[in-house]
Amino acid sequence: MLNRGENGLTVTEQTQIKFKENPKIKALIPRPTTEDYETLKNSLKHGQKEPITVTSDGTILDGYTRYKALKELGVPDDKILYQIQPKIDVSWFPDVKDYVYAINNRRNLNLYQRASLALEETSATLQ
Repeated sequence: MLNRGENGLTVTEQTQIKFKENPKIKALIPRPTTEDYETLKNSLKHGQKEPITVTSDGTILDGYTRYKALKELGVPDDKILYQIQPKIDVSWFPDVKDYVYAINNRRNLNLYQRASLALEETSATLQ
């Protein structure tokens, strides 16, 4: 588990969690270009700075690309930093979608990807 302290992220008694991928959630955000992915993967060789966000059952909400890169680098699940978002119920997809869009608004998405997300959010709001 992670806490944000004065000096950034600190690990506190991290219990073992089984990470679960959900294709529907994973598909909400465009994957990075190969170049961006390799840049991320190379940066992770020096340590993970941002945690993977999961639900209380281990379903990944944010961090699919980081998780993939960490696994390719051979990092075992018990060494991956994560934070639990207990208020999200994966069975209620509108909440999941809203949460994922909100936290991914900060990402380095190109103009087309940002416009696509905005259009998706607007469409979902109007329905």
